[in-house]
Amino acid sequence: VPSCTGKGVVDPAFATWHRRGRHARHVDVRGRIELDYDCLSAAISPGDPPMNATAQLHALGQSLWLDNITRDLLESGTLARYIAEWSVTGLTSNPTIFDHAIKGGDDYDAAIRSKLKAGTSGEALFFELAIEDLRRAADLFRPVHVRTNGVDGWVSLEVSPLLAYDTQTTLACAKDLHARAGRPNLFIKIPGTKEGLPAIEEAIFAGVPVNVTL
Repeated sequence: VPSCTGKGVVDPAFATWHRRGRHARHVDVRGRIELDYDCLSAAISPGDPPMNATAQLHALGQSLWLDNITRDLLESGTLARYIAEWSVTGLTSNPTIFDHAIKGGDDYDAAIRSKLKAGTSGEALFFELAIEDLRRAADLFRPVHVRTNGVDGWVSLEVSPLLAYDTQTTLACAKDLHARAGRPNLFIKIPGTKEGLPAIEEAIFAGVPVNVTL
């Protein structure tokens, strides 16, 4: 599989793959590869044959997750095309990804103005925007989630990084965000800090799917 630089391959015999650079992502021991938008875009072209590189990787048992989310990806149909044509089977997000998405254009401006007029601001406004996008993404990945019996087809939403050392508030927010999203294939990302670990355990016990993060 071509790397983002157009060089090298990903050998499926390896359990981990690391690249150092702007597009660095990994394959974990379960065989999930996370690719950012620029990397995926560089690896595909409209003229590629039906059995493209990502389809070959998927056929070998790898799961490809897009490490990006923007409203334009959803509204332009690009994410749907990645799922249908390029075997992308999941998506991750974090506050930095959303920060870039919101600042990178005017796709969110109308929604922000509307929410500000309604009295919503700051972190609460951010989470409303994020949940709106991730609900739509989760719906696109839902057939994958059903087909794989919950192994794949996930999207993820991270609790506030400001809570990394606050167990009880992390737990409360994880439950709240998952309930508000209302999608069975939405992970809540919780930092794997000393204080985060009991929140992770309690959240899972409460039925909240968790993706442990940095």
